[in-house]
Amino acid sequence: MKANPAWVIRKKRMKVWARANGVAIPSGLRMTPYCGGSCRTLIRRIQLKAFGASRADGKWRDDIRQLVTPRLTSRVKAKNIAVKERGIREVPANSNSGPRVTEYQSATGAYNAPWCASFVAWAYKGADRPLAGFNTAYVPSYVVTARAGKSGLSIVLAPSVVPGDLACFDWQGDGECDHIGIVTKSVTAGGDFEAIEGNTSIGNNSNGGEVMIRRRNSNSVGCFIRVSNRL
Repeated sequence: MKANPAWVIRKKRMKVWARANGVAIPSGLRMTPYCGGSCRTLIRRIQLKAFGASRADGKWRDDIRQLVTPRLTSRVKAKNIAVKERGIREVPANSNSGPRVTEYQSATGAYNAPWCASFVAWAYKGADRPLAGFNTAYVPSYVVTARAGKSGLSIVLAPSVVPGDLACFDWQGDGECDHIGIVTKSVTAGGDFEAIEGNTSIGNNSNGGEVMIRRRNSNSVGCFIRVSNRL
């Protein structure tokens, strides 16, 4: 039997689906890189539950792959979209403009202006979860809206922060947030995390003109915000 590492992932996903849908997992199932008898039994049981007896043949097909593959949340989609933009810079420098930057700003209409929040709005729009109902180009507006629990925004505390949540930075510690990014790595026990941010740089956190992944600490965060998957 030829080993195929993909079977380990397939089995894990089938087990998650089976538990969530009341399907018994065969006792002999092992996380080996091939599909043996217990694996085929699990496939048949899932097929029986999802598609009926006529399609329960124990064969791995595209329909069962789609069934058990986790669907990405809008938060994860937005994070993935944003990460792909890493390295984009203003053209010319210090202009709050440029072909790609203007595209980000099209999500908010705030052209030729600081664009960290426009970058966030653009990424979420691309994830089919447009942000609306507040000033999406202005970081303090995100904070006020989240604290009020409106427009699908809510405050989330550091231990529960996940990739795709928003980090609003308060550099001066004066209670008004100056900059925003999308969390890419969850907050550690020491408060460290990473975020993909627009309009930043090593020398200028809030108006640096580049899309970068930055290492941050929750000490500089005024609040974390979660965007609901649906408005």
